[in-house]
Amino acid sequence: MGKRVTVTLFGPAGQLTPANRFANSKTQPNVTPVAGIGDDAFLRRIGGLATHIYVKKGEAAFQLIVGCFNENETPIVEETLARDAVSKL
Repeated sequence: MGKRVTVTLFGPAGQLTPANRFANSKTQPNVTPVAGIGDDAFLRRIGGLATHIYVKKGEAAFQLIVGCFNENETPIVEETLARDAVSKL
């Protein structure tokens, strides 16, 4: 299976703004802050196999997931791609 990247831009959901949705995601278990990306960012470990990075800049927020990298590479790739995405917001 090849490598893949999924980016989910948070939009409004009912009364929740993208920033609210980001804040709600940050309350989940297994969250590790990441400095230097946007206004706020964190990695969230899902089970023992995957991490997702969540990023907020201003009122915009997104989730980025990469697949088919080894466990040590995944957070590095996610952080690199997240920094690049933030520079385009």
